[in-house]
Amino acid sequence: MYECMMQEIPTTCSIARKERIKGRFFGILNKFIEDNGFMAIHKRIVDTLKKFVFEEIPFKDAEHRDTFYKVYYKYKRINNKNADKTRTAVIYLLSANISFYGVLCKYLSGQRLSLNPERQYISNEESYDLYQAVKKLCGMKSGLYDEDLTEEGIIEDKTVCVIVMAMYLNKYGLNRKVSNSAK
Repeated sequence: MYECMMQEIPTTCSIARKERIKGRFFGILNKFIEDNGFMAIHKRIVDTLKKFVFEEIPFKDAEHRDTFYKVYYKYKRINNKNADKTRTAVIYLLSANISFYGVLCKYLSGQRLSLNPERQYISNEESYDLYQAVKKLCGMKSGLYDEDLTEEGIIEDKTVCVIVMAMYLNKYGLNRKVSNSAK
């Protein structure tokens, strides 16, 4: 009996730890949503993110999570450093759609980010919206405006969440070290 109890404790502790991390993340995210004027879609964002796969941050599905970490850690290994906040956000966006994998690999190898809308990776509405978000994050001229994110029916909820998460990563980075003034 004692042996069984000891085996269950680490699982319970890891679940409690994961819930604390998740709770802390959503607390910071709520402040981020408020600061960036997304209160009109706060419920949509939070409800959709709760359906995402959660590790350190939410991912739209397991493939998104696996692609992100594979590329992020490969970048880290190649460059012997963490990716900066913008690069992390771009990797997050590009890894959300498998059709961007070739672009992501080129970006990882240090080539200039080249996004051409006529390319095969712009095959549906989601990939077009992600393409516009990547351009916006990189300071390129983009057809994506903050109003597009807050107006219902323009961009699918999952895609809005991925874009908002990329904006969050661009501000706070992956490790979420938030200064007291940002809390």
